[in-house]
Amino acid sequence: DLVALDPALVAELPAFEQFFKTFGFKRIQGRVWGLLVLSERPLSSREICAQLEISQGAASTTLSELLEWGAISSQF
Repeated sequence: DLVALDPALVAELPAFEQFFKTFGFKRIQGRVWGLLVLSERPLSSREICAQLEISQGAASTTLSELLEWGAISSQF
């Protein structure tokens, strides 16, 4: 199931991208982090790929980086 975000919240994702970019991070990191913050529940990698229309590789790399920095946590 695709996470159903309010269109007004989806419209805020570019602000997360810009915020991350301002501090030298990649825009995709801001976009993924923003999606996770705005979601009402934890999301799988597959759900992130579908919502943001990114590849599994891009999602995996980005999630690994965010996890390494302590910005997110992982659940199994």
